[in-house]
Amino acid sequence: MPARASLFTGLTPRDHGVRTNGIPLDPSLPTLPGALRDAGYRTHAVGKLHLHTYDLPNGTDVAAEIDSAGDADVVAPEEFPEAQSLWNGGRHRALPEPYYGLETADFTGGHVSWIFGEYRQWLEGEHPDVAARLREDHPDNDPRPAPQTFD
Repeated sequence: MPARASLFTGLTPRDHGVRTNGIPLDPSLPTLPGALRDAGYRTHAVGKLHLHTYDLPNGTDVAAEIDSAGDADVVAPEEFPEAQSLWNGGRHRALPEPYYGLETADFTGGHVSWIFGEYRQWLEGEHPDVAARLREDHPDNDPRPAPQTFD
């Protein structure tokens, strides 16, 4: 995340504040895609952006899912646009636009069998048999052959 934030802003981690994974890039900072958009270019991203955390803060619930007791800390889904649980739960269908200076994006987060985002949604709609093979419990996802090779 620090390297991606540096590429987007032209700033060092000390200056943009993303010093380690899990710290979202401040959306108020100017970005290269924003400058290009302002100059008349169409800005679009495809794939993994990782400018925001994939997780919700520990001990939080999403605003619409909180019970009437209201005991837990509550977060608004729009505060976590790349959160895996919100994508997998159907709370997100696309990134907000513009997003860090990008006019549009086709977002994918995660890796291999725990991929999520717009590509996963497309795959589930267009090729459900292929999408089913991404489930962690699918036999094609057995990690044992590689570790056994090196035992």
